[in-house]
Amino acid sequence: MRQVFSIQSQSIYWCLLLYLLCEYCNFYFVIRHTESYHFNNIWINLNFAFPNQKPRTQRFNIELANANNGWLGTAMDDIIEQRLLINKQPLHLQPGTYQFTIQQIMREDPLQNVLNAGLRVEKVVR
Repeated sequence: MRQVFSIQSQSIYWCLLLYLLCEYCNFYFVIRHTESYHFNNIWINLNFAFPNQKPRTQRFNIELANANNGWLGTAMDDIIEQRLLINKQPLHLQPGTYQFTIQQIMREDPLQNVLNAGLRVEKVVR
């Protein structure tokens, strides 16, 4: 399942309903921005609640460019897309409702030149 949304000053919220048993999944933060984006990174808070667990928040500093290589990720014309794996190991997911909120916490608000951002969930084939 893939959800994509615009990243503005408010938080973005969605639910993921899983019906399959014993799935291992990876979670990726996906962002698309233009070459005119003012920063070489983006700070986000990822708030998440898994079934039968307390909600948690994890902060990420995602590098989008560096001095040696310029923009990271895949470029098409003046649009750059980057995926960042946000879990170190595949997560074992049980059936239930998973809630996610992504909030950009950069000093610019709204964040200019970001086209969209999202969370990609991929099943791991074992």
